[in-house]
Order: sequence, then structure tokens, then C-alpha cells
Amino acid sequence: MLQKAKFVLRACALAGLMALPATGRGETPQQASERLMTNYRAMVTRNILVSPIPKHLNFYQAPLKLEQLALVVLKTTEYTDIAVDELNSRIAELGGGRLAVNSKAVPGKYNLIVDPEFSVRKLPAQGYQLIREKTGVRLVGADRMGLLYAAVTARGLFCKNKDGVIYHAAEVTDWPDIVNRRVNGGERTYYRELYREDSKRFFEASVPWVKNLFRYKVNSMGHHTYTPFQDCFSPFRQEPDVPEKYLKLIGELNKYADRFGIKRSVTMSIQLGKLAQNGKNPAVKDLTLIPWHDAYFSWGHPELQTIAAQKMLNWAKAAGINRITLHPVDGGSVIDPELWSTRDAASKKMYPQDSDRAKADAAQLDLYRKVFAGSGVELVLCPYPYFGSHATREGVAEILSLKPNSPLVDKYWNSILQWGCKLNGLIPADTVISLREGTATELKAFTSMFPGHKFKFYFETSVFRFLHDDHPLLSPYVTAVTTMQPYAAEVGRANGAQYYEPFIPATAEYLWNVHAPHYTEWEKKLSDDPRRLPFLSEYTCTATWGAEIGKIVAPAFSSGLSFQYLIRPEEVDRAWNVKDALPLCEQARQKLHTAIKVFDAAQKKLDAEGGFEHYALGYPAKPVFNQYRVMLYGCRIFVDGRYARLRMMKAIQAGKMKEVTAIAEDAVASLRKSASEFEQLTRKFKADDLLMPLDRITTTAYLFEQAMRPDVNQEIRSIQSLEKQKQKLFTETNLPLWLQKSFKSPLPCSRTSEPIKVDGEATEAAWKKALPVEHFIDNSGCRLSRVPVSVRVLYDNDHLYVSGTAERSGLQGCQETKTCGSECFQLFFPAKDGMTRQVMVFPNGKILSHAGKTMPESQKISITAVPITAECKTFVGTTQWSFELKLSFAELGGKPETALFAYEMAPEKGETAGIYFATSPAGNGSFFNAKNYRKFAEKTAEAESQGCVSVYLSQPVELKDALHASGTGTMIAFKPVIECTRPVKSLQAYAEVLDLNGSLLKKSAVANEAFVSAMHVPTGVSVLTDTIQKAAVIKITVQYQLDGKDCIATAYFPAGKIRAEEFRKLCPELADGTFAAWHPRRIDLKQGSVAFKMRYTRPEARSKAVFHAATVNRRYPETANNNSIQAFLYGQYLSVTTWNRQFARRSLMVRLSPDRWHDVRIEWNAERGKCDLAVTVNGTKHEIPESDPQLKKSIADDFTETDFIQFNALNTGYLPAYVQLKELIVNDAAITAQNLYAGCAAPCNAVYPAAFRFYQDHLF
Repeated sequence: MLQKAKFVLRACALAGLMALPATGRGETPQQASERLMTNYRAMVTRNILVSPIPKHLNFYQAPLKLEQLALVVLKTTEYTDIAVDELNSRIAELGGGRLAVNSKAVPGKYNLIVDPEFSVRKLPAQGYQLIREKTGVRLVGADRMGLLYAAVTARGLFCKNKDGVIYHAAEVTDWPDIVNRRVNGGERTYYRELYREDSKRFFEASVPWVKNLFRYKVNSMGHHTYTPFQDCFSPFRQEPDVPEKYLKLIGELNKYADRFGIKRSVTMSIQLGKLAQNGKNPAVKDLTLIPWHDAYFSWGHPELQTIAAQKMLNWAKAAGINRITLHPVDGGSVIDPELWSTRDAASKKMYPQDSDRAKADAAQLDLYRKVFAGSGVELVLCPYPYFGSHATREGVAEILSLKPNSPLVDKYWNSILQWGCKLNGLIPADTVISLREGTATELKAFTSMFPGHKFKFYFETSVFRFLHDDHPLLSPYVTAVTTMQPYAAEVGRANGAQYYEPFIPATAEYLWNVHAPHYTEWEKKLSDDPRRLPFLSEYTCTATWGAEIGKIVAPAFSSGLSFQYLIRPEEVDRAWNVKDALPLCEQARQKLHTAIKVFDAAQKKLDAEGGFEHYALGYPAKPVFNQYRVMLYGCRIFVDGRYARLRMMKAIQAGKMKEVTAIAEDAVASLRKSASEFEQLTRKFKADDLLMPLDRITTTAYLFEQAMRPDVNQEIRSIQSLEKQKQKLFTETNLPLWLQKSFKSPLPCSRTSEPIKVDGEATEAAWKKALPVEHFIDNSGCRLSRVPVSVRVLYDNDHLYVSGTAERSGLQGCQETKTCGSECFQLFFPAKDGMTRQVMVFPNGKILSHAGKTMPESQKISITAVPITAECKTFVGTTQWSFELKLSFAELGGKPETALFAYEMAPEKGETAGIYFATSPAGNGSFFNAKNYRKFAEKTAEAESQGCVSVYLSQPVELKDALHASGTGTMIAFKPVIECTRPVKSLQAYAEVLDLNGSLLKKSAVANEAFVSAMHVPTGVSVLTDTIQKAAVIKITVQYQLDGKDCIATAYFPAGKIRAEEFRKLCPELADGTFAAWHPRRIDLKQGSVAFKMRYTRPEARSKAVFHAATVNRRYPETANNNSIQAFLYGQYLSVTTWNRQFARRSLMVRLSPDRWHDVRIEWNAERGKCDLAVTVNGTKHEIPESDPQLKKSIADDFTETDFIQFNALNTGYLPAYVQLKELIVNDAAITAQNLYAGCAAPCNAVYPAAFRFYQDHLF
């Protein structure tokens, strides 16, 4: 396969591309970069900046005053008029008088000579020079745009000082490295379209941003004013594709942009219509509907595609579009590019083979080229896939989550290479091909499939996805254009234009100079140059707000400030699978507060100097500065609110309730202050002071608008609500219900007949049979012990034996025996005469004993030291210490019926003494109060450690189609919860997402904890698949240590609707039928029958649901006591119950032996005040005896219908039994595998796995 791939690449590599000179002759890229940095510094020290930086720049004399200058135009043309206006408009901005235009050099003056003859033929297109002459400087260009760019550069050499306007005379030679340069995906913004209904006003408002692009030497732009969308160009559409009034506006503005050499380059889909507009049209039923985009496509209907192409051409000509990139079906990744396997019948008839895709793609391009022939509108082909990574073995392996040497990688890699080379042979040699950003290796691989072609690059740095960073306002990825330059005819950055004016200069810089300072090759993570972002920040702020103000403001952006993370952090956290959001939030908050501080400092400077007018800074300096101040102040409310909530949640999880309240109080006060400052700031701005007047913001659906519309009351309410729910939230994340109940259940003890040697190590067999008490909680009932602690109890005729272990290091040599603040175990028993006995055991083997008595008058505890004759030994190791204690019943006044065991942890540095954890919480009371004690009950440990870990999800799985680097996939998000009925060590968990073929789609870490006492709630997990998945299986594996043994628990969750038969194949280690499943079937709960064969392996200590048919109880999803028929396994009994809608029931229990199959049939019939219930097991019918008290009460036949039947769980998913079930029959009709679905019918709140498996002594 590898040799085949190399052959395909060699067959493609027929020719190379000649690149424009990015560096001077004999100069390395690094030398070019250093030269450009020198030029930049030379300008900034003179308080000027020509952006992009001229490649060759030489200041050769002192600045010239305005009166020393003369303006000369050797021959007047329309473009020399533009050049003159560029020069004189800058002089006017600086406060000087416009220069008169002369036809020849003026003696005694320094002449700015505009030469229209394009005499610099040695330079590339758009190149220009400022040539030093005896009489001044000559502005010349290689072509029309070269001359205009010469004028733009000369414009940037003007500034003013205390004496007035001055000009810095310089020699310049310059040219672009990229021929066609676009800084935004489009130019549409809300604020530019405020006056769209007033054509005159709209045009006037549009002139500044067109000139702004021109002055940064940008010569290509995307959509503006109105974008053809939805079903525009659809052959089924009857209305005009673009409203006539907008079409006229677009055409007029584009003609104006032509004056400045700015062409229009847009990307349009070749879809045939949209679902929303055409879904009910019978004409689309035979077309292919592509998910995510909800668009119809076809390769098999050229007659429809021709109509769409003609409509697109009509629009392009009327609007003045120069270049259209034809976008294909987007999706499928390397496995099924363009979702080719799902093509419609007509396409399959025309292109029957899997290998016909290239032929079909070429035919579509040919169709459009024929329609567009002679129109002057250039067509660019965007093939799919459009990423270079898809043309490399490593890239395909990464997409498939496989090793590069996998046969599957070879299969799909070769498929892409063969398609590319075949397509190359079918399309014209002059076809420009569009592709996305990538590494040098990836781009070389992709372009090798299309030798001799030119390429248009579209690169994303701050849009849609979080592959590289969290979308900082100033992205360092603009510096990586050099990777694309060898192949590029056009490079465009895919920013939205909304409020991105400050970042146009930096983007334009690297499009013009690919080796501008701190340039780099494209990599997935840019971390090679810590000076890059500070330089970009300085450059950006200097270009936008001048050298003085720019220097003050630059720190706002050098940190990588991201509005995305400040306002909508969940999207980033999900994409990055962030486990702990607090550090990232804190970092983002610090960046924001720095930005506010420096913007405030800059405003203070502006106020002192007379505003932006003092610095002669025109559009967009003032409005964008003010707008960013508003957004920064608004963001502060969002991020401070979230920061407080994250801190509160951390304190809640640690049980620090006082800290929670303090954080909430401080945050509310701070937010109110921030809201007041925001109001003060915004009130002082007039409409013209901002790009977008605040009263014109009508939506907060978009990021920047949301920043300017903070809801401080919502933030405060959410904080106050969190504070009120702190105890409930702590319980939910730390103390599951079963654990709360366990603190009221009996303490286990067991009788021993063998002698116990008290040596501190408890090694006798009797100790191993004793069930340990392992959950210890603090007095408040909030926190569990953060270290493993356990106590075991034995007894014989005369003595009570207690052993305990605490896993703490550093206690060797510990001699402390303080009654408060020392490491110790404390045992409390009721004793004679109403006293309570305390025994304290310290690591050094010493014991203390106290007696406590409640005083009747004050209810206070009187505590006195008492002697003790108990035998005690301790053992202190490097990582834990243990004790063994022998107490006589006689000393306690008899065998105790209740007890409380406590563990006091010696305080760490900075902690206060008195850190207690006990077998039951004492609240604010005393351990000497016997009402908090738990009874003893005879219990022994099972012969072997059983699986104690369970996994469930705290909410239903979310599946949402989403864009990613190579097209469209599915974001699968879920929130696991891990519970441990016994504390475990070394817990590691990971999730695997499998497709319905069992192939691994993605894998993600879930947890890595040294110790879990009872419950661990990881941060939610999210994975983005490379292809669209309507359903998948989530497999969560938990590895842990229990009783010194390695164990594994595996849980399977269906994501989406999956047939039980398919699900079973994805869980190969499960026994048949040992998973939850449901059957969509409407049945009457008044009467019916259910039959199945059932087998279980061991008795259940808690009731588990085997069968359930009922209406869904979303309020109490763990209950089934209303309008229900159900079967539960409890111990060795199958308990069958019917409940009517008035909570009246009939129930019957039948004993079932484990480890054998049982034929079970359940029948019920409710009518005329009674409900007959029968359970037949293995041919023996069981009914409720007539003597049963429950038959003395009538039961109304108040039952309704239900829409589904659940097996192996309640219909909410709760109480899953995971017994083996087969041969399911409902109302005497067999349930086929085709009509049974994995999981539960109506998941709500917690979502339990459809299948669960435990392994012990498994080698990891």
C-alpha cells in the first residue's frame, strides 16, 4: 500500500510553481525579517508607521516642513487624482493646507513627483518605489496599483510636531509577497448597515472602511451589504435572488472599490436549495439532503445545476463580483468525502462507481465554467477535502485515531490521493484551487495532487473552532502566511469583520510581507516565540491608535485577551475538554483587568492632550477605541460573575460553606460597582463616538454585542442562588443518597472464636472477615475524610476488639498525645450510669480515656479523665498507621449496643486544630452525646471484593452537528459521575466513543484521582467526531484499586437511538441480554401479560428493576408507584407490583434461584374494584393468597396507557438490574430484535448505563 501511495504522489508531481520574491536576492527569510524589523523601528522612532512595512526603507535627510514641499503630477489621470487626494487628505488631517498640484518640478522645493508611466518594470505586480532625486522624490509603480500604493506609503511619511506638518524623506522599494490579499471573510457588520435603507447615507458611511482597506494595501474583499443565502440561486426559487435595492447598493459600492483596486472574492455553495425553503417541495425529494447544512445537492441533475449556475452568474454580474469559489458538499472527512455514499439515485445512475467522484466533481466545474464563459467572473474550485492533512498518511491517521501503519490508514489515504490525481487530469490547467491552512508538509502533499495549478488559501484563526487557541482578539496565526506563500495566488483570512478594525493592519502586514517580524511556519500550536504576541500587539495598537496611545494600550492584547473566553467560555472548555475551569477563568480575568487599566490610562492621556484630534487619527481610531472600552467594561461583569461562581463551586465541593458566603457577598458588591462604572462610561458617548451606537443594538446573539449588553442582575441572581443552594449542591457532588442513609445504618461487627493477638497489624483471618467501616464524615455532615480511614470490629464473650487504619505519611516518631490537635482515633461507647466512654488511640501506642456525662440543668457535657486497662498496640509505617485495641466488656459496663468512631487528623501547615471525621455527624453537638451513635449489627465481609464502582451520567447525552477543521462532525457531550460504595485508590477513567460498527471515533480522559471516598464528579466530557454521527456508543472504563486488587468497571451508554441488536454487538464481553432496553409499544396498563426468560448471577442487596411499564415520573424518576406494572429483583426474590393512579397496589413475591434460567410470565387484570395478579415461574403459577391483607382493600381500575415498555431498568433509566433476559413476549406477541432499543425510554436527571461490567484482578 505504501509503494502504491508513493507512486500516486510521483504521478501527480509533474510541475512546480514559481513564487514571487519574498526576500531580496541572496537574502535568507530571517535576514529579511530582521530588515523589516529595522524598518519598523526606524518609522516608530519618528512617530510614523507605514503599514505594511516597506521592504526597503532609507530615511536620508532631516524632516521637511510643509512649506518646503511641492506636489508635482507629470500627467493627470484618474489614478493620479487618487494619489494626489491621498497625499493632500493626510496633510489636511494633520492640520496643514493642501498642496497645489504642479505639472513640473518647482525649483527650490522638495518635490513629491507623481509619475504615471509605470516605469518600474523590474518589480512584481503592485510593486512601487519612492526614488530619491535631486529635486525631491519620485513616486513610481510597476502598474496602476503600484503607483497608488506608492502614494499610500508617502501619505504615511507625513506627521506633525510642535512646528506643524512635516514629511520624512525616504527611499522605498516595496512589493507584495501575496498577489491577492483579503483580511476578512466578508465585510458585513451591523454598524455599517445601519443606514442600508438610505442609499446616499449608506454610501457615504461605507467610504471610510473601503479606504481603510486600501490604505493597508488590501486588494480583495468578500460579501458586504447583503449576502445571498438560504435558497438563493435555487432552481426552485421564484423570487429575486437578491432584493433589487440591495443589489444596486452592492454594485455602486463595488464600482467605488474598483477605483482602489479592491476586487470581490466570495465563496458560494453549489447547493440546489435549502430544507427550510424547499423541504415541502416534491421536486427535492429525490435530491440528497446534507445534514448540518440542511441543503440539497446532486451530481445527477445538470439541468437543475445549470439554472442555479445561471442565477449565480446573473447576481455576480449585477453586483460586480470578480471571483467566486465554488464550494462542494461539506462533510464526510476521509471516510466518506462529500458524503458520496449517500448521493441521490440520479447521481448514482450517472456515476455508479465509488471511484467516479472525481469525474462528478469535474463535471460540475465544467458546467459552471460553460455558464460563466466570457463573463469576466473567475471561478475557483474548492474540492473536498480541502485540507492538506488529508493528503498525508499522518493526517489521515490522526483523523481516524489510528496508528500511521494501520491498513485502514493506507486505504483512506490512497483513496484521497487517487481522487486528487484523477480530478487533476479532468479539470483545466488554469483552474485555481482553494484549500485551507496547514503545515508545510501538508500543503506540499495537497498541492502535489494538482501540479501546475494556482491556489487560493482560506485560513481561519478566530472563527468557529478552537483548534489552536481560545480565539484571542489578536491571533498569532496571522504570522504563518509564509507557509502558504510558495503556492498562493490569493490568501484570505476568515475573520468576521465585526469590530475587527484594529486587527486589519497585522493581517495585512503578513499578507504583504510573509517574513515580517516574528513570522513563523504554520503549526498546530504556536509557542516557539514568546516575543511574537507582544510585537503584534505593539504593531496593531500603533497602526490603529498611533505611537503614543498605541504604546499605552498594547498590553491589552499582548496577553492573548479573548472575548470568546470571557463571555462564552463553555464553548472553549467543551472543545478543549477542560477539567478545571477556574485557573483558565482566573487567567482570563487578569488579562481583562489589565486591558481595562491600560485603556483607562490611554483615555486619561487623550483627555489631557485634546483627544484623537490632537494626534490626527482619523477613522477608525476614535470609534473603535470607545467601542472596545465599552466591551471591556461589559466583559468585566460577565467574567467576574463566572469567576465568583467557579470559586464558590470549588468551596462548595470542599464543604467550606463560610467561604462560599463570603465570596458571594464580595462578588455581589463588586458587580454592582462594575455595573455603575459601565453605566457612567456608556452615558457619555454620543452616536458618532462609536462604531455601533448602543441604543441600536437589537440582539445579543453575537459575541461583541453581548459584551455591550451585560446583565448584572442576572449575574447577581445566579450568585445568590448558588449561595442558597450550597448545601444541596455539596450533597449532590459529594454525598450520594445511599451514603447519607448509611450514616444512620448499623455499624458492622462480627463474632470471632479464634484468639486475637493485639500487635497493631490485625492480620488474623477473623479481621479479614470483618466488614470495614470506611466512610467518615465531619461534624457538619458536609465533608468526607480526604484520606483513607477504616475501622473493623470483632467481639467474643468477654471482649470488644477494634482495629483501625489511617493512610497518612510522616507520622513515624510522632509522640503527640494532646486531647485536641493530635493525630488519633477516638472510640465512643455508652457506659454504665448514663456515662459515655471515650478511648483515644495515638500513633505512638498511648491511649487516653475520658468519661462524659450530660448535666441535667445545663445540658452541657461534663468530661473527666478516667483510668483504662485496655490493651493497645500501634504500627506506624511510611504511608499509614494502624492500631489494634482490646477492651473488656466489664470495663464498659457490658457489651455496648451502639458506638461512634472518630478520626482526628493532625492539622497540616496553616490548618487549625480539631479536624474530625466520624462514623456519623454530630452536628454542632458533642461526640459524647450518645444520640448520634449507630447500633451494632452482625455483618461479615463477602469472600471476595465485589465491584463497588458505578458510573452514570448527570444528564442525557447531547449530540449536535458541528463544524471542524475537515468539514462537519458531531459534538458529543456528556457529564459522567463515578460513585464508589467503598473508598477506592488510584482511580483512572477514560471514555471511548464508538460508531455503530465498533470503530473508535474519539477517546478522552475522564478522571485521574489518587483516592475517591464515595463520589467523583468530573468536569463534563465533549468530543468532536470527524464525521456526522446520528448515534454512537459511549464506553466509560474505570480502573481502580480495592483491597489491594486491580479492578475495572466498564459502562456502556447509547448516544442517540440504537437498536438493541446493534448495541449488543458493541459490547462483546457482556452476557446476552444483560443490558437495559426498551420497546416502543402502546399498551393498556389495566390488563396484559409479559413473559421472558431470566437469569441472574447473585442476589441484589437493593431492589433493581427487571421490567417496567408505566407513565414517566420525571419528578421522582427513581420511583414507580403510580400507574405502573413492574418487576423488581430484591435478594433472591422477584417482586411484581401493579400500581393504579391513586397509589393503590397489588404485589406478589416469588423466589428465584441464582445462576439458572427461569421462565417467567406475569399477568394482571384490573376491573370492578379489584386487580388480579399472577406470576408463573417455570410452570408453577403464583397468585396473591386470599388471606393476604392487601386484598381486604379494593383497588380502583384507574389505569391509563403507556407508549413503551422498559426492560432491565425503570423507564427513566433508574435502578438498572442488568440481569440476563431473552425471548421477550408482551400480550402474547414476541418482541423482535428490530423493535428493541438500547438504554431507557425516557432518561431524565441521571442517565444510567445500558450495560455495566465489572472485572477483578485485571491486568491494566
